[in-house]
Amino acid sequence: MNRSELDAFLDAGVAMLGASADEDHRPEAFRVWGATLDTEGRLRALVSSDAGRTMAGMAHGTRISFSFTDITTFRSVQAKGSAIGPAGAPGPDDLRVLRRYDERFTAKLREIGHPDRLGDRIRPGAVFVVSVEIDDLYDQTPGPHAGARVAADLS
Repeated sequence: MNRSELDAFLDAGVAMLGASADEDHRPEAFRVWGATLDTEGRLRALVSSDAGRTMAGMAHGTRISFSFTDITTFRSVQAKGSAIGPAGAPGPDDLRVLRRYDERFTAKLREIGHPDRLGDRIRPGAVFVVSVEIDDLYDQTPGPHAGARVAADLS
C-alpha cells in the first residue's frame, strides 16, 4: 500500500478505532475521529478524549495500533507503530480534518441504513492528537488474507 492509497482510504469516512496499553499493560480501546498522513508519512490521529489513560501515558516510543474499516465493504487495514511524542492539542488543520471526517463517516452510516443520531451518539466531545511512526500495516479485511502484512511505502 502506498501513501496515496492509505491517504485516500483514511479520507473516505472509514470507521477508526485505536488501542494502547499503559505501563501496567492495561489495554485501552478508543475511537478515532479522523486521521491523516503528514509529509513524512507519519499518522496523525484525532483520538477521543475519553481515552484518558492513553492521553496521560502517551510519550515518545509508546506503542499504539489503529484499525480502519470501510463499513460498507469491511475492507480493513491495521496500522501499528510508535508515538513520536506526547499527546497534543488539535490545531486548526486538525479541526478541519475532524469536520470532514464527521461528514464522511456520518454519510457512510446513512448509506448502510443508520440514522444521523447514531453519529451524534458516538462522536467524541473532544479529541487530542497523537502522531505515530507507522512500523507495520496489515490487511484485516475478513477472508483468507486477514492478518497478512501489507508492504507499505508511506514516504
